[in-house]
Amino acid sequence: MQREAYTQGTDWTHYIENQLFKLPGLHKPDGSFDPKQLPDVQRFREILTNVFEVGHVYQIDYVNLLCLCDISLSAPRMLVGQGSDDHDHADHEGSDHNTEKLKPRVLNHVLKSSKPHAPGLSATAKIYKYPIDRALVTSAAKNVSDDVYIRTTNTPGFPKTFGEVFHPVTMDGEVVYVLRAMVDLEEEAAQYKSTIAIAFMFSALVLLFAIGYPARQYLRSLKRQQSADRRAKFLASHDVLTNLHNRNDFQESVSDILWKCQEEKTGALVFLFDLNGFKEVNDYYGHHVGDSLLCAFAEMLKKHVPDGGYVARLGGDEFVVVLSGLPLTITDPLAHLRLPNSVGLHINRGQQYVSATISGGVVQFPKDAQRTSDLMQMADLALYAAKPNRAGEVQIYQSEMKENFLSRLTLRDEFRMALDRSELVPFYQPIVNMRTGQVVAFEALARWDHPKKGILTPLVFEDIFEDGELSALLGQQMFNKIADDMEIWKANGIPFHKVGLNVVNGDLKQEEFAHSLLTGLAQRGLSPSNLVIEVTENCLFGRDKAAFLVHLETLREAGCSIALDDFGTGYSSITQLKELPVSSVKIDKSFVENILDNEDDKSIIRALLGMSHSMNFKLVLEGMETVDQVNFLKDMGFVLAQGYYFSKPVSAAQVPALVLRQNAMYTLGDKAG
Repeated sequence: MQREAYTQGTDWTHYIENQLFKLPGLHKPDGSFDPKQLPDVQRFREILTNVFEVGHVYQIDYVNLLCLCDISLSAPRMLVGQGSDDHDHADHEGSDHNTEKLKPRVLNHVLKSSKPHAPGLSATAKIYKYPIDRALVTSAAKNVSDDVYIRTTNTPGFPKTFGEVFHPVTMDGEVVYVLRAMVDLEEEAAQYKSTIAIAFMFSALVLLFAIGYPARQYLRSLKRQQSADRRAKFLASHDVLTNLHNRNDFQESVSDILWKCQEEKTGALVFLFDLNGFKEVNDYYGHHVGDSLLCAFAEMLKKHVPDGGYVARLGGDEFVVVLSGLPLTITDPLAHLRLPNSVGLHINRGQQYVSATISGGVVQFPKDAQRTSDLMQMADLALYAAKPNRAGEVQIYQSEMKENFLSRLTLRDEFRMALDRSELVPFYQPIVNMRTGQVVAFEALARWDHPKKGILTPLVFEDIFEDGELSALLGQQMFNKIADDMEIWKANGIPFHKVGLNVVNGDLKQEEFAHSLLTGLAQRGLSPSNLVIEVTENCLFGRDKAAFLVHLETLREAGCSIALDDFGTGYSSITQLKELPVSSVKIDKSFVENILDNEDDKSIIRALLGMSHSMNFKLVLEGMETVDQVNFLKDMGFVLAQGYYFSKPVSAAQVPALVLRQNAMYTLGDKAG
């Protein structure tokens, strides 16, 4: 084949393409084969073409996988027609040649020479045969790829640098041969033979361009590919956003870390963290701010985690830290990693500060568990136990946490059955005019009339609200019972005026939400003005804001009132109130409870009072519990309030008596006295 190529004056790239189909017949007595079973010849030609652009063929081998022997098209006595059945069985593995694997498809950047060329066999290839790496042959047979191996060696008789390509050949649906092509990349061997006779100086310039430019481009492409390979390897094990290790790397690395601890008889701590209210930050400020907050938390972890600690982002706002090489018994796990209670950053050119508190759970290895899955489950339970605090707490795993978790699962199942049995009922707390003492409205609050545990408040079942399906079922059931109660009160002449219905995301996501409420009121002969829709800031400023506002606008236009509940606990600002169809704002009790002593709270609610006058919405103070609070805020100019000072929430049956009693007191002074 070598001689024929030179005789025909063709280069190896085209010649091999033409002859590739004949190679399988070299090992078959009749020389038969099925060309359709061969690999992509064109693709192999492209690979060789790219290699030959910067070097000349050094050696080509055709390796039989059945005997791991080969026919070399370059070594003595191995040329086609000179002993094609003579196989080399030498084992060359373990040679001292340095190999660098560049993948994937390092030669995809096609290097074009400006002149045609006919690369020939290197002169040294006629004397020496370069050994075959059997492992690479076997690997090529199992994994079809275009990997190129750049080899360097100081062995006498061989080029210092050459490229090596493997290509599998299939027969009867199986890979039985591997074709290996090697190209001499040494500068003195990578010279192109010009076929055009021109002046010496011009020829030198052409040669300089033909040799130097492709070679430089090739080397640059290798460097780019090496950089791309390093980047690809990094991305396979690291989180793109934070540059921390990712979930895949954690699953692989944590087993090694724990195994090492077991071998060295040391302990480890696994911390699991997340950010409270991160979803709301994303929904309100946008994902770009959420991403920045995650990066800020990642930097915080890098700063505070001791040397040798492992940090990974598992996804979303969930991060894990593993500290190893610790004592088997750890009396104070929290002493090994102390973080600030919150993380934050300035946005809008420093004009606004966004923050989120940090919650965490920690579990010990091997004290609490030995398997990674068990450790992560326990850390998650500890994290869940820390969530109610929402003030940067890290909980240490305790065995009872699992029991509590199972209790919550049981509670969820019981709650679903409670809905089926209509055990969820509204209790009513009055909203009072502080100047007259009369009831002007009620807020309906969900209570669970448990057959064994009695009346349960939402503190027991607040997790249910995270389940969109269950929260929507609860909302519909509450509305029906509230509407039924209002119908009875109206028939009996009880001046209840308005009743507030608390709605959550699950309610507002119902396509027929507004229509179903208006239909329910009409069926009972009630006016839309009898219903107040109470929504929280987080509902109105999330990603579904536009769709939710359509519902609220429909209800407002029909005559319902819209109240913004628990104002001051979410992410809205006073200026954004003008975007909402609200008729009243309910100030969260956290501003009221310390109003007598906290000057900041006084300033805030005084500003809100002025804003309410200019924007024409009513203010309702929540959490009123003492006569001093009532007198102070009434003197400040507030009118409407609710809280235990006036009445705790009562059942529907108790509402008539409460209204009559409260309305009989024309002044709060009479009640206080």
